[in-house]
Amino acid sequence: MKKLAMFAVAAAALVFAAGKVEAAGDLVLTISGSVQYQYSSSITVGKTKTVSFSNATIYNMLSNSIANESNGLAATLPAKGIIKYDPEDSDGKTTGFFYVTDKTNGFYYPLSGYDNNSAYYSFMELDAYIIITNGYDLDLGFGYPYDGSANYTLNAAGSGSLSGKDTAMLFVHDNPYVYDLSESPNNLYEYDNPDYGSEYIYNAFEIQGLMTVSLTYKTGSINGGSLSLTGVGNAMVNGQDQASVISGKASLK
Repeated sequence: MKKLAMFAVAAAALVFAAGKVEAAGDLVLTISGSVQYQYSSSITVGKTKTVSFSNATIYNMLSNSIANESNGLAATLPAKGIIKYDPEDSDGKTTGFFYVTDKTNGFYYPLSGYDNNSAYYSFMELDAYIIITNGYDLDLGFGYPYDGSANYTLNAAGSGSLSGKDTAMLFVHDNPYVYDLSESPNNLYEYDNPDYGSEYIYNAFEIQGLMTVSLTYKTGSINGGSLSLTGVGNAMVNGQDQASVISGKASLK
């Protein structure tokens, strides 16, 4: 699966703009961190450089990639779009998915799902397994190998609050046809996609570490709270694979 096709399909653009009913428990993303990578030029060889990334960095990367996508994925994201996360619904393959919306026009673009050829795509994923008990476990994204490390309990009606910590990984990148990095780390460098063959990433950020969980439930559904992940991970910067996230934080609330 890959990017760099030409123009948006009008029907697909209408679907993306139609919107979804946002649930009370949908969370807004805030992300920041630093990436260190090696670079070479005519006068420097083997030097390292450190750059920061933020919501603006991530959003610009996604906007540029999505504008040039194929297979019905091409769209123009709003200039002041917001990245949100739905921790309970499915994108058709995994539980929990990110999407782009805005404050005024009801814009909606799912950052994972299925393209016009029924092939799965994902620009962004959160992998974690949060053990809640009472039948309300959250197996987010491609949870393996992030098994739950803590237990939380809701009352019999599925209401209440929970807090604790679990291991997790956030992966955001510019090729929608490379995913499931938690189970297959080498996918960052080359992925033999089952639908479209060899795929490569040009820019990517990975944060893996400890995620603080603080959620409130009402009759079995999330209606508020936050997820906060801090950690480090691999990265790609303009196609250079000698890169690492040396500090990263993603907050969903």
